[in-house]
Amino acid sequence: MKRISCSGVIYKYTVYSDSSCIASVFTKEYGKLKMFMPKAFSKRSGIVKFVPSTLDILRKENSDLFKLYSYSPDAKYISFLEVSDISIRLNLIFDIIDSLLPLDESYEYLYKLILNINQENVHKAIIYIIYIVLKVSGSLPSFYTCRVCHNDIEALSYYLEGDIICDKCVGGKKLPIPISNEINPILKALSCNSSYKNMSISKTQENNILQLFVEHVEVVTSKKLKSFKSFRELLFYL
Repeated sequence: MKRISCSGVIYKYTVYSDSSCIASVFTKEYGKLKMFMPKAFSKRSGIVKFVPSTLDILRKENSDLFKLYSYSPDAKYISFLEVSDISIRLNLIFDIIDSLLPLDESYEYLYKLILNINQENVHKAIIYIIYIVLKVSGSLPSFYTCRVCHNDIEALSYYLEGDIICDKCVGGKKLPIPISNEINPILKALSCNSSYKNMSISKTQENNILQLFVEHVEVVTSKKLKSFKSFRELLFYL
């Protein structure tokens, strides 16, 4: 066993007793971890989700469950909790991370991307971050070539059960999801960071891309992402 300090974000927890819980944490150094928090709740404080923090943990070598002694939220990231545009998107991001990434594998670049989220870039950042999660998990479909005929996709394409197919091959397929000409260039630009940075993305385009990504995650994992329903309901009120 080893006592260590690291950077991480508590994004989910399950109450274990009146004062303790099992927390899901995404860390810079070790990726996704499960932690037992013996003093998670008190009269003075509770758990602060989504805010990057310094964690004091006991790392057990032969167990998937570590022990979290304490955590200190970084005040400069308090907007992650207070700004609705950021917090509801973080909820979706971490739901997808929880669904696709294995325990105890480092994804420092992904952690850095999350820390770089702010109120100005959050609409573009969530798309790019989920793209990276799909890529590092090996779940990313090709937005460039048709899965059926293997020809380049020039304009309109469709998503069907985990694959991207062109308009020529979609005939007769059951309930494909169209990928419009408005979002196709955005999806293709994701592989080139500089090209993506120069793109302008509307809320409608963001919503359509996230709907496509969520559909794909649900196909890959065979599980529904409840956070996306909440995300869309909350957007209506923002």
